[in-house]
Amino acid sequence: MRLVETLETVPNKAAGKVVLKHSLPEIGYVFGAAALLTFWINSPYWLRTYQLLHLTSLMDAVFMLSQMLLVLGVTTAVLLLFCWGRFAKPLLTLLFVISIACAYFSFNYQVYIDRHMLTNVMRTDVHEAKDLLSLKLLLWMVVFLLPAMLYVWGVGRRPIQKWWRNLSFHLLFALLGVALGLAASLPIYKNYASFFRNNKQVVKMLVPFNFITASVGYAQHQYRDAHQVYVHVGMDAKQVKPATVNKPTLFVVVVGETGRGDRFSLNGYARNTNPLLSKQQGVISFQNAQSCGTATAYSVPCMFSDLSRQDINIDNAPMRDNLLDITQRAGVKVEWVDNNSGCQETCGRVPTQQLKQDCPEGLCYDEQLVGALQQRLQQPLQADQFLVLHMNGSHGPAYYQRYPKQYEVFKPACNTNEINTCSQEALNNVYDNTVVYTDAVLNSLIETLKQQQDVNTAMIYLSDHGESLGEKGLYLHGTPYAIAPTEQTHIQMLFWANPQFYQQHAVNPSCLQNMAKSQAVSQDNLFHTVLGGLNVHTQAYSGKLDVLNACSQGKA
Repeated sequence: MRLVETLETVPNKAAGKVVLKHSLPEIGYVFGAAALLTFWINSPYWLRTYQLLHLTSLMDAVFMLSQMLLVLGVTTAVLLLFCWGRFAKPLLTLLFVISIACAYFSFNYQVYIDRHMLTNVMRTDVHEAKDLLSLKLLLWMVVFLLPAMLYVWGVGRRPIQKWWRNLSFHLLFALLGVALGLAASLPIYKNYASFFRNNKQVVKMLVPFNFITASVGYAQHQYRDAHQVYVHVGMDAKQVKPATVNKPTLFVVVVGETGRGDRFSLNGYARNTNPLLSKQQGVISFQNAQSCGTATAYSVPCMFSDLSRQDINIDNAPMRDNLLDITQRAGVKVEWVDNNSGCQETCGRVPTQQLKQDCPEGLCYDEQLVGALQQRLQQPLQADQFLVLHMNGSHGPAYYQRYPKQYEVFKPACNTNEINTCSQEALNNVYDNTVVYTDAVLNSLIETLKQQQDVNTAMIYLSDHGESLGEKGLYLHGTPYAIAPTEQTHIQMLFWANPQFYQQHAVNPSCLQNMAKSQAVSQDNLFHTVLGGLNVHTQAYSGKLDVLNACSQGKA
């Protein structure tokens, strides 16, 4: 401790106090931190703004300079309000670390930081988080964090001794920071309105305001959810089986992960990514299926809800009965088997099994789901069952970890999680390999179901969302739905059933095949189709959204 004092402090005999060496007045210290945030850590944002503006005119340059002054002023004001006393340096350190990490993902993958993205992050397990770690991320953190930490911890701060004077100066200069921002932006307000109207999401790249706003929004919704009244749906649900249905029904829903509809050869993709399903008799591919959201945390609760994408408030979904609850209430045995990061609070009231807990390093291949199904079929079914299998599918960015080596049929493959460093060919190859493996897993599930001669069996595969693979500079998923590209919203949906199911449910498979080629469907259809397939009657059911009902006897 004595050595540190000798290096960092010198005595001021006249004042009788210890004065920091290489220090700044606290106001100047905070201003320096704000400048680092604005010009250094936010440099990816300024590069993106430059790319959008092209700086083809003097006014573009003026607008960009105005933005910098606005951000500097507001950042200074915010830091002055929160960076006080002994907590200033630790708070700035945390702020810089989070800001640099957010800037990395925003710049390299075009990931926009908002409340929904934060919700997705909070529901990501440790194994998925590890997939995001890379040497590039480490280098990025070192390059951006080192100068910031040299400033934060290498420069001292001298607060004004009297707390009320220090508070007054903080408030005064915070107001001056806001005034600077207003003075720089108000005279050219029309330029701001035009720029952000055409580039609404770019502001979500601006740190630390993006994750601060997202955190506040997330906390507000968590608080509201904690005080929300639970909503029961389908209290009248009961099974009403036609006389023709004399065998138990097993309805399997396979929740896919990141399955792009345009990468399944069943839908016309040039590569043969479905070598097995294309030969499997009775597989019906819905070629125009749309997701409810662009992230698992949004799409999974939505697809099991009775509410449509337009009507659902995803934050309220955990406090409302869903498809699992209603079918269970009707007397159907319901179970969720998960090989992903969880059911996003959808399966909280039904029996569940998490496969990742039983696999080394949490890297279960999806073929484990086939084993889970086979295990449940060792004993004859005595009653109807609804089984959900949640795949790991094509989850990025570590696509190469989603399939065994023998399924690497397209080469060279992008065998790294730093996907933006791979060639477009290698990235396409590794993603398509995940689809080939998904094809094999789904085919094995169907083969298992085909062996159940005394059971009406049906299976729906429905992906949660799609994936961007470098198109338009975007990677991964999670882009706000309003501006999301089709690569993230066009998903894969498959249906298969054995002859007994079609016969005893009076559904025309040829009609269903034709409908799947011509009509658009979405995740809104899942709720009603499963209820219809399990003969569950409730006022929450809509025949118009049941794809099987459209081809039932008398309508086909």
